[in-house]
Amino acid sequence: MRIGTFANYAEEMKIITPYKLLQMPFECRNNCLKAARQIEIMVQGINQAIGILGSAGLEIFTGCHYTNGDSDLDLVIQGCDYKTIVEIYNQLKGIGRKYNTPIDLEIALNNGYGVKAAELFMDTKTLLGKSLDNVTLLERKAVLQALTKKESYYNGN
Repeated sequence: MRIGTFANYAEEMKIITPYKLLQMPFECRNNCLKAARQIEIMVQGINQAIGILGSAGLEIFTGCHYTNGDSDLDLVIQGCDYKTIVEIYNQLKGIGRKYNTPIDLEIALNNGYGVKAAELFMDTKTLLGKSLDNVTLLERKAVLQALTKKESYYNGN
């Protein structure tokens, strides 16, 4: 059971971003979390900001069992160019195959939206951009241009 709640900013003691979660200790009790551990090792070797979201992120943060043998792995990446995204995406696909775990990579853009990496590699004129406030269609050309500048929306780990 998951219950959403609200906390006033003044009451927050510490903020943990998705990019810090992979650095936290966690038990590799299923393939999803084994894949996360492999990605943690990969991230150290490439010095790139990759964060973990979804049920695996919740499990790492809380220690509660949110994942099982059928869980996928939701990741977010920031601050890299298109070529680097392609290289990392291919490495992630290999890790996903090794652990029989679907891995979804979201790319954080400088405009506050995120796009799925898999969609970025499709032949479409627009990409579905999701933000905390809304969902919109983004012009592929503009997204690719932003990725050539190595810009990202998030400015910290």
